[in-house]
Amino acid sequence: MWANFFSCVLLAFGLWVVALNWACTVASYRLQQARMQWGACVVPVVAQIFVGAAAIIASHAAAPLLPGWSFWVVAFADVALLQILYVPVFLLREELVRKSDYATGKLRSTSVK
Repeated sequence: MWANFFSCVLLAFGLWVVALNWACTVASYRLQQARMQWGACVVPVVAQIFVGAAAIIASHAAAPLLPGWSFWVVAFADVALLQILYVPVFLLREELVRKSDYATGKLRSTSVK
């Protein structure tokens, strides 16, 4: 019984962090559209720690209250995790664009005018 309770509480904390990360992302986008120079930051990996602890505790319960897929849905719905996974793709894309610009002779100017 206590395992289910603690599992639900930790999953709720993880869901709360996911919701705050999405709210920060939307706020940052709106501030960027308004040409503001500051934004809101997301908190990476914290939601996954809460959800992982909830899944471990739920696995020790005699009759788990939550289905196993609910932990995965909350863990992968986090926008901070998506941003972490996107960084290598973004860096690779920038490198490929830079190399193709170098090959075609369209070098970007790095000087400030």
